[in-house]
Amino acid sequence: QREFDNSRSSEEVQLRPGEEGNETIATLRAIETELSLDTDGKKAQFDALQNVNPEQLPITPELQNQLNNDPIIYQLDQRVQQADETLRALQSRYGPNHRLVKEAQMQLELASERAAGERAQKAVKYNTDLLEQTRRNYLEALEQLTKVKDRRNLAEQEQRDRDAKHWRYQKLIEESEQKKSAYERQLDLNNQMKQTMRLKDTVQIDVRSPAVAPKRKSQPKLEIWLPAAGVL
Repeated sequence: QREFDNSRSSEEVQLRPGEEGNETIATLRAIETELSLDTDGKKAQFDALQNVNPEQLPITPELQNQLNNDPIIYQLDQRVQQADETLRALQSRYGPNHRLVKEAQMQLELASERAAGERAQKAVKYNTDLLEQTRRNYLEALEQLTKVKDRRNLAEQEQRDRDAKHWRYQKLIEESEQKKSAYERQLDLNNQMKQTMRLKDTVQIDVRSPAVAPKRKSQPKLEIWLPAAGVL
């Protein structure tokens, strides 16, 4: 009992359910709700694009901006512009049917095809990367959501364990208090019994022989009373 009482102060601090665990669970639940909404949005994007061919996707303003700033496409566009200027100059000088004009026309078409092919290839690559990024975004969001759910489930389980342990500890305290009270009552009863026994030992009278009841009334003898009467 003494050892148990001495350990109660430290154990009670550790076993008492605090607000820290509940705050952690509340925080994890809030994060889980936010991630769940984010995951739903990214899943909707992934579902809408997963069966789409990259060539079928439209050119978005962001894609157009990337194509315009691509150095290779810029060089090819410059060649197309130069070929077009050369063709115009030759046409004005030799007319439309001259051999040099026809060669310049072929050079312009070739430069235009190269520029268009590079632009289409970069657009397909961009859209392919976009589809892949959409898939990764959804999977990463789903992974984060799963991890937070696992952490929240673990935190809730740990909190339930702490609550159960605290309940068992409180039950142990109650049982200990009950046993302590019963022990003290029994101790008081034993002390009272010891005091009663000591009192009995102090006033005890030993009976040597039992008293015998007289068989007739006792009367004074005449030889004793007559001299006494003469004196009076």
